Amino acid sequence: MNFNFNLPPVVQRSISHLTHKNALNILALCIIFMTSLELEINPDWPEWMQPEWLRGKGVEFGNFETIITPTDFTFIISDVVFLFEIIYGFVQLLPHYSKTELVQEGVSYWFFAAAIADLLSSAFFEMEMESPWMSLLSTLLIGAVSAFMLKILIQQSSSSSGAGDTGGTGTTAGTSSSSGTSAGRGGVKTHTPEEYWLLRFPFNLHAGWAISIFMLSLNNTFVVGGVGPVVQAFIGAFSLIAIGGITAKMLFFNGGKPNYVIPFILSLFTLGSAFSFREPGMEDNLAGWVIVSLMLLTVVVSLSMGGASVYFLYHNELKDDSIDNDNNSDQFKDNVGKRGTTDTRIDGDVGVGVASGDYKGGKMDKESASSDGPTMV
Repeated sequence: MNFNFNLPPVVQRSISHLTHKNALNILALCIIFMTSLELEINPDWPEWMQPEWLRGKGVEFGNFETIITPTDFTFIISDVVFLFEIIYGFVQLLPHYSKTELVQEGVSYWFFAAAIADLLSSAFFEMEMESPWMSLLSTLLIGAVSAFMLKILIQQSSSSSGAGDTGGTGTTAGTSSSSGTSAGRGGVKTHTPEEYWLLRFPFNLHAGWAISIFMLSLNNTFVVGGVGPVVQAFIGAFSLIAIGGITAKMLFFNGGKPNYVIPFILSLFTLGSAFSFREPGMEDNLAGWVIVSLMLLTVVVSLSMGGASVYFLYHNELKDDSIDNDNNSDQFKDNVGKRGTTDTRIDGDVGVGVASGDYKGGKMDKESASSDGPTMV
């Protein structure tokens, strides 16, 4: 379905590469922008002109009196997420990317669905502090946002690996194709680094942040329900363990392609939660040793997740590439010195193609030389 309204021909030609899914992505960004505003409330305005849900999600979530409520500074993550999604919104309008599988089949309608769920959850902000049922409904909607983001990651990743993992890097060496993806080793489709950072990375960020907010809202539901401090502490500790379990899944059990972004976002969220234990009022509700224990648990979980993400990113993606490049450089020299041939394929995440041929008198025989060209994937 393309846009063929009664527009001037020049306008129709300029947007002929766009589909209704591209338009829904822009509408989704507008919805998220509206629910992210932090409006200055004028006390002279009537109440219907200043609903709670238009005061900004960061303000509302920061008011949650839970064990794992992070510091206000932590909510800057949501601004970073929105910034990268704005970049995605503009990029997916470009002719080179608008009809790629990552956009049309990967993101599809899920980003718009997540924006609608986010809007509905924001609309319940004003009521959820008064009723545990409204709080539960808002929490379920935030959970839906998390599910939709994970669905995007699975859909996008399946277009490169077919394994249904959740947002691995998906950049391995292969032969370029006209669709923007590449045929990697064994015929597996892969994506270019540009496609990953522009079309996949924003949703990895959003998924990590949505999971964090879901945990926070779930804890708030129990607080609104009137449970005691001991139960609150237990739920908070369980949430930290669950976050650690999600991190383990993303790093070790993600279909052979670890996801480093979601664990890192969860690490920043829990680190902000550790500092929130120092805020006034906590000591009035919980014993000192409970506060210290929860703080230590939060710090350990946060640093473990962040450290593991950085370590495995370096060990699996950066260090191996460096070793591969060094080994291939040595192999190149040996081939030139001993056999007079070249083989410049790099089996790391980014390949540079193949150029091989017989050397005669220090020059390559043009008839026997062949090249696949750049295979940046």
